[in-house]
Amino acid sequence: MSAKVRIAAPAELESINQRYRDIAFRLSEAVDVQIIAEVDGAPAGLGRITPIAPRIGELGGIVVLPEFRGGGIARQIIVALLATTDYDFLYCLPFGNLEGLYASFGFRRMEDGAALPAKVADKLCWCRQSYDAPVLLMGLQLGEVRPSR
Repeated sequence: MSAKVRIAAPAELESINQRYRDIAFRLSEAVDVQIIAEVDGAPAGLGRITPIAPRIGELGGIVVLPEFRGGGIARQIIVALLATTDYDFLYCLPFGNLEGLYASFGFRRMEDGAALPAKVADKLCWCRQSYDAPVLLMGLQLGEVRPSR
């Protein structure tokens, strides 16, 4: 399934955050790079990169609406997000069942004892307390050779 993937306009922040509220994800902030995927003009998915520290970000908030799942839209969102970044390192906190998807982009599982920026450590703790599904800690050193998507 092919989606039109674009950077969200600042005026779309509230509708993005309403979608995140509906699924109990942390909300986006205006400083985040936010991507919207649409199929035939209908919202199909979201994703973002949140700044963490100079040259460090967190790729997350990836959600594909149920009626559009299984068509590769999450992959299209991740490709678009990675194309927008000039960070040196990205963290990612995916649900455990999505490890293969993120690994296909070069993200590697990190040890829980790794020294983390406070913002990432806080979100990891929050995710693990908020969701029944396992949440992983993964990282991507940008500039590495990554598999083709």
